[in-house]
Amino acid sequence: MQENQFSLTAIMCAYLRAYHAKYDEPKIFDDFLADQIIPDENRLLIEEGLTKHLQLKAPESPHHFPIKRLH
Repeated sequence: MQENQFSLTAIMCAYLRAYHAKYDEPKIFDDFLADQIIPDENRLLIEEGLTKHLQLKAPESPHHFPIKRLH
């Protein structure tokens, strides 16, 4: 890990926790603050990467990752 940089693992975990808090039912935990700590440029890269990955795995079904600010 480099100094003064976020851990990619921490950012991915925050993204998944934010997605779960906003969209999943039943909620196992509600980490309503997770979305606020993800840098916008990282959010875009994560969503693009996940979309591309899912399109390769299941090209017939549309996949969207509508994470939005919670505030």
